[in-house]
Amino acid sequence: MILALVVVLFSGLGAAPALCQTEVSPVYVYEFTSRWCTGCRCLKPITEKIIARHKDFVRLIHVDMDDPNMSDLVARSGVQAIPALVVQDRYGRTLKVLVGLQQGLTLDRLLDHYATTASIAQPQ
Repeated sequence: MILALVVVLFSGLGAAPALCQTEVSPVYVYEFTSRWCTGCRCLKPITEKIIARHKDFVRLIHVDMDDPNMSDLVARSGVQAIPALVVQDRYGRTLKVLVGLQQGLTLDRLLDHYATTASIAQPQ
């Protein structure tokens, strides 16, 4: 596996870049949560199970809304309600934002769709 420093732009949610140490992948799922959030705790095992099913092309990145080290990323993302899942392509384009406690089927179908369109076009 090749690790790379990927510049991820929250193009649909803000204009500033965020840096994350991640594997190069066609799709990234940012999971915005907090320790005190009951919905976040309920969603976490569902999200991890679904991401594991799509592990060949999806990378999950946990973002704790209360972590001071994440405050810049949280501010740039524009996420104000949790739990929230932000799905982006490798070029930083936001493909989908899911807010609130989601059924696993919603995320699973969404990722199935991006699995079939994994060759997302490079921005020009």
